[in-house]
Amino acid sequence: MTPPAEPPAGQSGALADEPAGAALAARIRHWALELGFQQVGIADCDLGEAEGRLAQWLARGWQGDMNYLSTHGTRRTRPAELVPGTLRIITVRMNYFPAAAADSWEVMHDGSRAYVARYALGRDYHKVLRGRLQKLCDRIAEVTQFHHRVFTDSAPVMEVELAVKSGLGWRGKHTLVLNREAGSWFFPRRNLYRFAASGGCCAIRALRHLHELH
Repeated sequence: MTPPAEPPAGQSGALADEPAGAALAARIRHWALELGFQQVGIADCDLGEAEGRLAQWLARGWQGDMNYLSTHGTRRTRPAELVPGTLRIITVRMNYFPAAAADSWEVMHDGSRAYVARYALGRDYHKVLRGRLQKLCDRIAEVTQFHHRVFTDSAPVMEVELAVKSGLGWRGKHTLVLNREAGSWFFPRRNLYRFAASGGCCAIRALRHLHELH
């Protein structure tokens, strides 16, 4: 795969206009694929509809003993309250179903073998994903002023809603994200980020263009 062109000399990846934002979005996707992610999406922070559904769900007491679902208030549905200044969310998909895995029923019917969940067969996925997401952020920071926070099950984030919003798939009846190529056999993870405007750059315009490319 040919990497997207480098920005013109003197721009250093600065988000001076929408075309520059489009180029940066293409480079982010290229870097993410190089790091082993299968898909990348970029979304804004508006989860107003999901916030209403969550409030109704909690009001009915459907969280049971999972009290942590109601302890963070609107920070769960308003990324900019969780990480002040957040403008956009980068979400990624990494498949975890191993191509050479033995048939599930074959393993479970063998009393001498233990069946381990597919996602737990390798290294701790939290560490794998966090490391790769941080590398992606480091690459972005090399070409533009970039402030971010990486999440891998480490904060109150509506990961399914953000994955759907950024185009990684849709929510199935089993409540998980479904993707045409990977089914539900993948980890959806995200970064919250903001670009700091400097040198006359219009960060908001460029970021809006990034979202249009998801």
